[in-house]
Amino acid sequence: MVKGSSVTWPSDAELFTAWDRMSGDPTAGGAFVALVLRPLVRQLAAWRPTADQDAIESVATDVLLWLVKQPAKYNPDKSPLRVFLLMVARRKLLTALESERRHQSGKIRWDDVEFALASRNEEENDTLPSFDHPALKDVVDSLNDVDRQLFELMRDDVREYARFAAVMGITGLPLEDQERQVKRAKDRIKARLKRAVGECNG
Repeated sequence: MVKGSSVTWPSDAELFTAWDRMSGDPTAGGAFVALVLRPLVRQLAAWRPTADQDAIESVATDVLLWLVKQPAKYNPDKSPLRVFLLMVARRKLLTALESERRHQSGKIRWDDVEFALASRNEEENDTLPSFDHPALKDVVDSLNDVDRQLFELMRDDVREYARFAAVMGITGLPLEDQERQVKRAKDRIKARLKRAVGECNG
């Protein structure tokens, strides 16, 4: 194991082996995500302690899924995998934070309200805005590939966490962590949809 700013990572050899397996084993992606997700999230949180935890976890998940789909993006001759992942994730997090800052400039932070409502009323009101609402088209078009697939499962009223976890590539995580990650992703997507409808109606 390797220590990085008080965050414990798998050794460089473990990381390399997990990455190398993805080239020939299509099922190895889940094990890779399970191995790296937690230390990557913790390292990003230590680097930007004031950043929103949902944003950090979303960035970390996106970076790992990107590498799972395209393992050749990493060149082991240039740097250790841990350094490469942190470089990509930090750049992506900065971009996400700057985008959010621009979006929220001069506006009320509705996200916090929407996430709180989504969590408190999840069992009572797990519905989405009408799929026919014209304000949703731009939001859906802007979703990344993973979020778009999650959105389609939500639209089809799929309830099994395993279906969402498979799309996110986190089936190698403990069930409790899978459910937590899936819930965060669903709440984040629902909040974006509800905010778009609210801004349109406002």
